[in-house]
Amino acid sequence: MNKTPLHLAAENGHKSIVQLLFRAITEISPDNLNEIVNPTGGTIPPIHLAINGNHLSVVEILLKQNAEISLKHPTTHLTPLDSAISQNHK
Repeated sequence: MNKTPLHLAAENGHKSIVQLLFRAITEISPDNLNEIVNPTGGTIPPIHLAINGNHLSVVEILLKQNAEISLKHPTTHLTPLDSAISQNHK
């Protein structure tokens, strides 16, 4: 999987980097924001990476940026909520 800077920041729980990336995205390419937050074509959505790492603050930012809670992981076919429950995240 090709990971974008947003993927890496979400996966590693770097809240300030995620915020910085969203500021840059909205300034440079606001029309692509939805595709960046909710990628298709087999790419793992950043919200899944944040959930897998139990990075609640990053999950909250992604949700504020309209991360799709029904977008399934391309391999596990779980939604973000299903992933959180399966990992006992509260």
